[in-house]
Amino acid sequence: MKTRTTIGIAVAVAVLSASVTAGIFIQAYEDKRPEVRVFIASSLAAVVEHYKSIFEKEYNCKLVINSGGSDTLYAQIVAGSPCDVFMAAANSWTDKLNGTGTTYDLLYNYTYACRNNFTTNKLVVILPNSNPTGKNITSLLNLTDSSVRMLLGQLSVPVGNYTERMVKTINNTWGNPSKPAVYKGPEWVNYYARFYDTTTPNHIETTTSVQDVVSRVRADMGLFDAGIAYISDMTVQKTNLLYLTVPNDVNPKATYGISVIKASSHLDLAQAFVNFWLSLAGQDLLTLYGFGAS
Repeated sequence: MKTRTTIGIAVAVAVLSASVTAGIFIQAYEDKRPEVRVFIASSLAAVVEHYKSIFEKEYNCKLVINSGGSDTLYAQIVAGSPCDVFMAAANSWTDKLNGTGTTYDLLYNYTYACRNNFTTNKLVVILPNSNPTGKNITSLLNLTDSSVRMLLGQLSVPVGNYTERMVKTINNTWGNPSKPAVYKGPEWVNYYARFYDTTTPNHIETTTSVQDVVSRVRADMGLFDAGIAYISDMTVQKTNLLYLTVPNDVNPKATYGISVIKASSHLDLAQAFVNFWLSLAGQDLLTLYGFGAS
């Protein structure tokens, strides 16, 4: 005759066994969901994360996000890393994967004339909230002060390239006496050389992604007085940072490109993901996160 204790143990074991079996079944089910690998420019991390679970639920799939500098992501795709969708912070990187007039033919249903330029962005100067070094940065002119320590994106990544374009525009307009209509005075002459002054130690440090620029400037350790990021970063990072706007006449517009990779194992899902960002709903979500600068 079984005791109550024996019966209780048997029931507990049965329940535990059933739970483990159910857990294994659920895990096995989830593991069978198709994986859509999306390579995204780091400035898109927050907005893509917002949509990630929505897309996964609607299409019963799993999004695997690889975030980084557009140049690094491009190199990974060219080297053969499995990728279904590429979202770059500059459409020049998606163009480089286009077979028309370029080395590679890696994009699905893509032509130069019908590029998927899905959003835009602009630059902003970011400053640590506590101003630990006491630098009073109130103008783009202050960034030429050799004692100001700046963190910028490398020239090979879009934010670094756009930064250089901004500095060149200031140099050639505000600092150009031969263009009196836009010339702002002698203090702006040779702006490019003074901004990128390589003779002063610690004036400029560069990094491989705009996400790194933002996180390190806002870390509040007194290492940097300023950095240059995107307006979308100003929207997402609302604490521990101050901002200095860049006037439109010298602020280059960043045009983002999105493409399906031809070798994708899930072309339908990849195209559905791209279609969302091109839709009104996708554009509204991008606007919510500070994209779409005119």
